[in-house]
Amino acid sequence: MGAANGEWTSGRIETRRANSKAPAGGVLRIESRLQMPNVTGAAALGYWPFTNGVAGRATPTAQTTPGRPMLVDHVAVWTRP
Repeated sequence: MGAANGEWTSGRIETRRANSKAPAGGVLRIESRLQMPNVTGAAALGYWPFTNGVAGRATPTAQTTPGRPMLVDHVAVWTRP
């Protein structure tokens, strides 16, 4: 859904396993596959797809913080046509 009808969608995948971490001295690899909206111009108003990783419990803040790397932040349209 988009801004045209006033509805928005969002989602979250939360891993609660105790072993979802890098080994001591190791590296944790995060992969994602995302599809951006195939729209431009006025149809793209309101789209701001992004994904990030969160270390620990997710909070309602929208800013990147330590332990919360931004993986993709794609702004479709900044200004109105």
